[in-house]
Amino acid sequence: MRRDTVSAYRRRARDTELKVDQSVAAVQAERDADWQARKAAAQQATTAERDRTPPSRAELVGATLVRDRYGWHRIAKVNRTTVDVYIGPGVTKRLQVDRVLEASSSP
Repeated sequence: MRRDTVSAYRRRARDTELKVDQSVAAVQAERDADWQARKAAAQQATTAERDRTPPSRAELVGATLVRDRYGWHRIAKVNRTTVDVYIGPGVTKRLQVDRVLEASSSP
């Protein structure tokens, strides 16, 4: 009795390709779910940033620290539309009031 090696090889190759395709589909589904979750989080953060109101001048005058996207800074001077903050010894930087995320009076 002769064994049909060609058809056995083809069957094994087909089964292997099927397993690989299933694994690829599973990984792709996982990546798509992760992408959708990240996209939803980014949209939510964008919406929260858009709906945020900058602190008022009264809040800034009473504060000693402000936070922008780079971190917390000590206030040097509060103007009508800008806030000067210390970024180094003797060096100040001017921030627009709408770029200020938070104001705090604690040291």
